[in-house]
Amino acid sequence: MLARRFPQKSITEPPYEPENVPSARRDLEGSIVFSPEREEWLRSLGELVQMCNEAVRRRSPGRRDASKPLSLEYMADRLDVDDPINGLMVLTKDQGWLQGFVTYTTFTTWHRHFRWDSTHPCLSMLEEDDDLGGARAAIDRDGSLARQLQCEVHAGDPENEGIVWPGIAEISLLGAIGCGAWLVRLVIALLESSDSQYRFIVVQATDNSVPFYERMGFVRVGAISSSTKLAKGRASLKPETKTKRKETPGASGSKKRGRQITSKSTQPKSSTTAPRTCSTPSAPGVATVVATAISSTDSATAIFAGTPYATAVAVAATATKGQSPHSDSGSGFVSDSTLIEKKNSPSASAPLESFPKIQPKTLPKTQPKAQPKSQPKNQPKSQPKSHGKGKKQGQGLSQANGSAQPGLSSQALSTPIKDEAHTATIDGRKRKAIAQPPVVQEVFSPHLWHTVVAVESCASVAEKYGVEVSDVLFLNSRRFAKLTATALLKKGTKLQVPIKQTEATVEAQFASEKQRFRVLESDSTLRREAERAGVSTSDLLERNKSRIKGLQLSSHLLKGTRLLVSGSEREFEEYCHWTYPEDDNSNNCPSYMMALKLKPHAERVSKSAQQLVAAMEAISVSERPVAQPSGKRKSLLQTAPVEGEAQARPARQLFNRVVTVEGEEEHPYWYVLTYLPDLQWCHVAPLRQCGVFESGASAGRPRWMLLPEEEGGEKDVGAGRCKAMIALEIKKTKANADEEEWDIVGFDLENV
Repeated sequence: MLARRFPQKSITEPPYEPENVPSARRDLEGSIVFSPEREEWLRSLGELVQMCNEAVRRRSPGRRDASKPLSLEYMADRLDVDDPINGLMVLTKDQGWLQGFVTYTTFTTWHRHFRWDSTHPCLSMLEEDDDLGGARAAIDRDGSLARQLQCEVHAGDPENEGIVWPGIAEISLLGAIGCGAWLVRLVIALLESSDSQYRFIVVQATDNSVPFYERMGFVRVGAISSSTKLAKGRASLKPETKTKRKETPGASGSKKRGRQITSKSTQPKSSTTAPRTCSTPSAPGVATVVATAISSTDSATAIFAGTPYATAVAVAATATKGQSPHSDSGSGFVSDSTLIEKKNSPSASAPLESFPKIQPKTLPKTQPKAQPKSQPKNQPKSQPKSHGKGKKQGQGLSQANGSAQPGLSSQALSTPIKDEAHTATIDGRKRKAIAQPPVVQEVFSPHLWHTVVAVESCASVAEKYGVEVSDVLFLNSRRFAKLTATALLKKGTKLQVPIKQTEATVEAQFASEKQRFRVLESDSTLRREAERAGVSTSDLLERNKSRIKGLQLSSHLLKGTRLLVSGSEREFEEYCHWTYPEDDNSNNCPSYMMALKLKPHAERVSKSAQQLVAAMEAISVSERPVAQPSGKRKSLLQTAPVEGEAQARPARQLFNRVVTVEGEEEHPYWYVLTYLPDLQWCHVAPLRQCGVFESGASAGRPRWMLLPEEEGGEKDVGAGRCKAMIALEIKKTKANADEEEWDIVGFDLENV
C-alpha cells in the first residue's frame, strides 16, 4: 500500500515507557475511556504505533517477527483520510497511559470494478490449507455472506472521495494490551444501536489477528477487483525504506507494503485528480449532445457530456429546461440518456445540426497539481458531511446522466461545461483554448429514477419503494446538499431510489459474467468459430479484440488460440484494500477481508449491549488527562524539540544510515529501514557485532550486521533521538540490507 496523504507536523513519542504500561483488566477497572477528535488522533500517532509494538512484544516473545504491528505510515494515512472517523482510547486512570484504541469508519474503496464475491475462480481462499492453529478457518464457503454484502447500496467517484458503502462499517485500526475484545464488542454494540445505519462490519485482518476476529464472530469473505493500469499522474508522499527487509503490514492487512524512496511532491488520497483537457478540434462542430435537466428545491442544473461549443450547450440547456433527465416510462423507471437534437427550439440561436460534425478525439491527461496543506480534507461546507472519506470534492456538484438499460440509471455522471471551453465561435473567430472540465465517472449501485408528482418527501418515497430512507438520502446527497428525510420535494424533482437487491439477483449477475472460453483444436477463422460457438461474429470479435492484437473479422486463427465466447471481458483478481487500481500490487498480498453481519434493526434491543455501552459511558472522560512521564523518557523530554522545531531544522539524511538511538541501551547501533521526513519518525532494526574483519582496510575492526529478522528487535522511534554514524558498507549489497556488513567509524558530525 502506497499511502497518499497530506504532509503532517512532526510527531512525538510518549513521555513514558510502553513496557511499563499495565495490561487492562477485563472489567476495565482502573481505566478510563476517551473519544478523540481527528487532530487528537494525529497528535497521538507516535504513542499509537509504540503501543502496537509493545502489544506484539508481549503477545509473541518467542516469534516477534510472526505478528508485525501496524505501521505508522498506514496509521497516519487512515487517521488523515477516514471520514467519518470514530473511535476510542482506553487509558490508565492514574497515569493517562494508553492501553488500547480502536477506530472505525464507513467502508470505502477506490477500485471502480470492486465487488464482494467468495466464489470467483480467481480466489485462492477456498483452496488454502488452514495454518492458523489447526482449526478449520471460518470462511464464507457458499458465498452467501458476500452476496449479502454485494446487495448493499453504494455510490461515489473512485477518482475522488471513493466508492462509499454506507451500510458497511470498517474497523480500520485496532491495537490493545488486554482490552482488544472489549473494544470490538463495544464497537459492535454501538453499531447495533437503533439509530445506526450500518448492517455489516468488515475488517482487513493480519495473519496473526485472524483467530481473534474469528472468536468475535467474523468470517473470511471474498473480495475481488479489476484493475485498469492507468497512469493517473498522482504523486505520493512515500517513506524512505529498504526494500529487501520484510515490510511492516498495513492496518489490519496481510499484504506487504511496497514503499519506496520519498517523493518531494505530495498529493494525498484526499486531493482531487488530474483534470482532463479536450484536444483542439480541427474544425468547429458538434457530433451529439447528451443533456440532463434536474429540478429540485435547491437547484435546477443542466449537465452536458460532450458539447464542444457554448452555443450548442445553450441550445441543449434550453431544449431540456424543465424536462425529465430521461424518457419516463410512466412508472418511475427511466431509459437511456436523452439525445437532444432540437432543430426548431424557439430560444435557440441556431439548430444543432447546423454545425458540421467532427470525430471525437482522445482526451489527454494533464499533470495534477499538489494540494497545499491548507486545503481542507473534508467535503466543502456547502455539502453535508457524507459517508465518504475525507476527499476534496470537485468544484461543481455532479449530476446523474443516463442508463445502460431501460429502466435503470447509468453509472456515469458529468460536470457542467463552461461557455469558454473551446476554441471556435459561431462567427469563425478563434480564441485561446481553455481546458474542458473533466467528465466525472461515478459508480452507483442499481437504482431507478422517481419523479415527484405530488407532495412527497424522501421518507414517503422510501416507504413507497420499500427501501431505507437513509439509502435514498445517500444516493441523492451529492445533488441536493440540504436534502432531509422529511423535507417536502418540489414537483418534478428527480430522485434516485435504490433497487432492492437479493442474493438471487446478485448470483444471477455473477453467473452472467462468468467467462467461457473456447480453445481452437486446429487452425480456423473467426467466422467459423463463431458458428461453432453459437454466437454472432461481431460479438466474438468485440469480446476478443482487446485480448488478441490485430483481430479482425477476416482473421485466420492458429491452433491453440483461446477465444472468450461468453461472459465479462473484464479480468478480476484478488482485492488489495486501501490501494488505487493503478498501484503496482506485485509486492502486495491479497487482503484477508473478514465480515460480520449485524443484527437486523427490529432485533437491536440487547440487554448485554446496553450494559456494555452504559459501562463505557460510566468511565468516559471529555478530556484526555496529561500522560505522566516515567523511566528514562523523563530526561528525554528535556532535550526534545518543541513543536514545529523539527520542520525548521535542515533536512537530515537518515534513510539507510547506521544510527545510535538515544535512550535505547539494548543495542548500541541501529539501521534506519524507514524514514518519514515530515513526521520525523524512523523504523529501525538493531545491529550486532559478528566478529571482526579479517582483511582489507578494516582488518581487525568490529564487523556489524543486522540482527536476523526472525529474532525481532525492530523499533519505531522519533528521528530526534537518532544520531547518524559514519559507517562504511563493506560488501555494498544495496539490494539487501540483511547481507550487508558495516565498519562503524564514528559520529557523523555533519548530519546532526
